[in-house]
Amino acid sequence: MYKEKTRLYKVYHIRLKGNNNLNDGYVGITRRSLSYRLSQHMQSRRPVGKILRQLGKDAVEIVQLAMLPKEQALDMEYKLRP
Repeated sequence: MYKEKTRLYKVYHIRLKGNNNLNDGYVGITRRSLSYRLSQHMQSRRPVGKILRQLGKDAVEIVQLAMLPKEQALDMEYKLRP
């Protein structure tokens, strides 16, 4: 019998280096690599992109908080988003 694969999503936190407070920064989900997702945010025309460009790539870091199925990842993102 065919077993359906569960696609996993990374829940990530973009923050100032050394700041572990989940209430600061940006929380999101992605299936891509974290470095690729950070580069997308850095180029974004949205407010998060503008803020990241002002801070500079060397001042921020992206860390993985969890790897979950989509619905659980979306739920975690919703609960953690500042």
